[in-house]
Amino acid sequence: MIGAVVAAGDGRFSFPLEWDGCTAVAKSPSYGVSTPVELRRGADNRLDLPAQGGIAGSVTDERGLAVAKFQVDLDHAVLADGSRVPGGTQRRFDDPEGRFSLERLGAGRWTLLVSAAGRPQTKVEVAVEAGKTTEDVRVRLERGATLLGSVVDRVTRRPIGGATVSLDDGARESAIEPVTTSPGGEFRLEGVPTGAFGVEVQHPDYLSRIVSGLDA
Repeated sequence: MIGAVVAAGDGRFSFPLEWDGCTAVAKSPSYGVSTPVELRRGADNRLDLPAQGGIAGSVTDERGLAVAKFQVDLDHAVLADGSRVPGGTQRRFDDPEGRFSLERLGAGRWTLLVSAAGRPQTKVEVAVEAGKTTEDVRVRLERGATLLGSVVDRVTRRPIGGATVSLDDGARESAIEPVTTSPGGEFRLEGVPTGAFGVEVQHPDYLSRIVSGLDA
């Protein structure tokens, strides 16, 4: 790739003179990748993005019962040309049958992160074709482990009540609700994943701290 430009709101774009004769494609997480076009100075230079697709499915627990309230993160997609684009969209669903539907997705392979209260994220990869909805995607959420602990002052070792403890999912908001420590500093965080994970501890009178390398 020798360069990239961003199209305006009406889809128009301009390119440097040195790109004359080069092959170009347009790409978007919401559409996918266009057919390659040879750019020519003064020509129409039309890049047609494919039709949008979608994903529809359902979420169940370890017993096969519907999970009514859950969260779906569109983590990223790998488009037809092999390029990776961020998803960024996060949606919460409340459906008695555990159903969900995602629209306006570009053709490619999408990675979804699905989670619910008390149930850590499950990663699912789904192929989306241009102009089609990939139906009957089934996601199973296992019940997470429970983390018991306490928060204390590093110097005095006195317990800290009123601190917020949450699962550390980086910049992404987790479906695992944060908890507040008791006056004695104890907390109970349900839904942590098995294997290595981290938690973030916050209190208005202290610097926030991320504790990683925990194992349930």
